[in-house]
Amino acid sequence: MRAIATEAGIEAGSVYYHFGSKEEILDKVLDKGLRDLLDGVAETVSDAHTYPNGQSKIAAAIETHMAYLFRSSEFTSANIRIYGQLPKDVRTRHWPVRHEYALLWDSILDEAQKAGCIRSDIKIVPLRQVMLGALNWTVEWFDPSRNDSSEHYSLQELTEMLQKLLLGGLLRQN
Repeated sequence: MRAIATEAGIEAGSVYYHFGSKEEILDKVLDKGLRDLLDGVAETVSDAHTYPNGQSKIAAAIETHMAYLFRSSEFTSANIRIYGQLPKDVRTRHWPVRHEYALLWDSILDEAQKAGCIRSDIKIVPLRQVMLGALNWTVEWFDPSRNDSSEHYSLQELTEMLQKLLLGGLLRQN
């Protein structure tokens, strides 16, 4: 609580003037992270002029998701890191926004599949789970400040690699 108060420029006890409990603070952090991510990706893919087809929308959604994990919102990466460790009642309160985000990705992927941009033999829900799992796991191992050698990617390079991998696969294109 002291760290939060110091960051906000207030006394530790003053935090409770704005929030009733630590759990309420946690709820606000989790909700903000999810809503920022949902709103950011939704806004990005709604630009049909810039992203006219399924492949470009998926690539843009990947880029926006990664930007929110590492640049735009510390709330988003905090949510990704701790969600699975939270008590069931806390997770349940945040499930509707997570579900809305999943549905957004399902619609992006479904639209791309119906347009013939992605394979028709892969079910949308498991595809979305694999994609978001891959993107979200990067918060555990990727450090954007370590792009100082040929061994490490910058955030942009990692995002581009993920786009290539998730959209094109591992096999060499002939």
